Amino acid sequence: MGLESLLAPAGQGQARCIWDENTTAAQLSALPWLVELKTEQQIEQSWQLANDAPAITWVCSSLGFDALHRALSARMEMKMDDGSAWLIRLADPRIVDELNAWRLQRIDERGKAARSDRSRIASEEQKYAKEQSALTSQIKTAEQDPARLAAQKHLQAAEQEAVTQRSQLAMLSRSDWLDAERLGAALKNSRAADTALAQAKTDFAKADDPRLKLEARKANLPGQGLADKLDAYDAELLLDIEALRAYQKQNPKESLRPHYANLMAVYSAQFDKRLGILAREPEVLAIFDNYVHDSLAALGKDETLPSDPRVIYVGGDAEIDYAMTEPKPSPTQAQMA
Repeated sequence: MGLESLLAPAGQGQARCIWDENTTAAQLSALPWLVELKTEQQIEQSWQLANDAPAITWVCSSLGFDALHRALSARMEMKMDDGSAWLIRLADPRIVDELNAWRLQRIDERGKAARSDRSRIASEEQKYAKEQSALTSQIKTAEQDPARLAAQKHLQAAEQEAVTQRSQLAMLSRSDWLDAERLGAALKNSRAADTALAQAKTDFAKADDPRLKLEARKANLPGQGLADKLDAYDAELLLDIEALRAYQKQNPKESLRPHYANLMAVYSAQFDKRLGILAREPEVLAIFDNYVHDSLAALGKDETLPSDPRVIYVGGDAEIDYAMTEPKPSPTQAQMA
């Protein structure tokens, strides 16, 4: 199942490569495409295709096909109709082999020498520090916004009133429960309090939204000390590989997951055989040097190992079964890592 299956029968939607100018046939087969899905059958087929290979991102837009294609092909950054900024990121797990080769080659070349990009990283971190300070100030201002404070006070009062009405309902005596008028009044008051509470929560959420957006921007700023973190994760990656090699030596009959097997092969080619897989491909090295970022080191906030396979999301919390060793339910589904 491929692109042609999404377009069958003929006439159901358009398809065009994002970069369709000055590209060869071979490049067109590897570059991302924009495909218009017009039927439920096409959407279902796209989901099946995404489970076969993690290579689909779904986009809902009020723009027409041509306008959306121009927006995607003209720039990697775009603004949606609501004013929100989007960064278009393309991820293809087929580059994992080259990505590992690039990383290990750069680690090998650097050896124990200091990172050549330390000064540039420090300069960028100063900018992020200033942005963090500015956001902290903006957050404090947003917290004291009169409309937000009023909505917060109203929410607190509504919460207290709801608790009070529920307590009074729970404390009704047997005679009260048998008195239709008293019971009706208590139920009415409790329901009215719950309705008011729900509205107060909605109002506060709206008033608090500007602060939350600022908090989200601050939370996603890169941390400080990136150069040290990059060095630490590189060192940890080598330790992980050494542990995997030792395990493989002790258990020669056991096969590694494809992701780890690739790490072993690339490491052996670089450090044991001195092949330098990408040494004669400066264009590929330049792409990785300039456009790949290490989000694990940049955030430095979780327990993920640098050798761990990454999770690939295909919408919401739905994940591709990436780096699985168990057979997949469908015989047509390919193991991708």
